Amino acid sequence: QVTERLTAKRMLTQDAVPALDVLSMALWVELHSSILTPHLSAHPLLYCWTIMDRAWLDRLCYQAMRQVCLRAADSLFHSGFIATDAYTVIDGQLNYSQSPESSTVDCPSEE
Repeated sequence: QVTERLTAKRMLTQDAVPALDVLSMALWVELHSSILTPHLSAHPLLYCWTIMDRAWLDRLCYQAMRQVCLRAADSLFHSGFIATDAYTVIDGQLNYSQSPESSTVDCPSEE
């Protein structure tokens, strides 16, 4: 698996582009928003915001969103950990599986 991962093509991340570090804050916010907005526009509420208040959407993209690139067999969630983020799949697919032994759920009892 190590050899396969080392030879596989990788998605370009912002850390790999030093020129991004010299952008002004305004330009960085605009760029980040321009990258994410096409994917957000698929959601009806966020699409309305792209039309009604573009500045708000730009701030949302900059302050609360980031891209995560996963490879085959990567884990997005781990049993026993509390989920702190929401995700949307832009390309590809995810396989979610849960086993009762490792993913217990506390259910309130009816009394």
